[in-house]
Amino acid sequence: APPSDPPAPTPVLGGTYLPVPDGTTVVWGGCASDGECHEYNFYWAPTHEVVMQNGEGEHKVQHEQCHAHQHWSINGGAPLDPSDYDLESWYASAEGQSFSAAVASASGGWPWTQSAVSGLEDFAWTCGYWYFDPAYLLQMSPERYDWAAAHLP
Repeated sequence: APPSDPPAPTPVLGGTYLPVPDGTTVVWGGCASDGECHEYNFYWAPTHEVVMQNGEGEHKVQHEQCHAHQHWSINGGAPLDPSDYDLESWYASAEGQSFSAAVASASGGWPWTQSAVSGLEDFAWTCGYWYFDPAYLLQMSPERYDWAAAHLP
């Protein structure tokens, strides 16, 4: 019998462009341009900066970009009240409500220990893996993958 070709792999989708506030940049070294510094990676809404610790991987940059996207989802990236620099009002956005509803019924609970911190973090890990490693996201949480496929560009 002639050798048969292996079946073509099933394509795993991933996003292409994530809307973030205009002018969003990535800075390294743990400090935003206005002097806000932390020993962890963070998105700083006042300056539209993804602030990274030196040596971090691309998947963590993508995670923080997803926090920038949450800011965009709240109000298009317009200035936030200082009381909302933590992006809590994202929960009231259409995206926040949709994501929260989708994961409330997800089987298996939290796919990553970091996602158990809050819905904001769970979204950022889901979104980050959608762009960085969608096959991993599908393996870890089909419900989150399906939500990302339907809602993220």
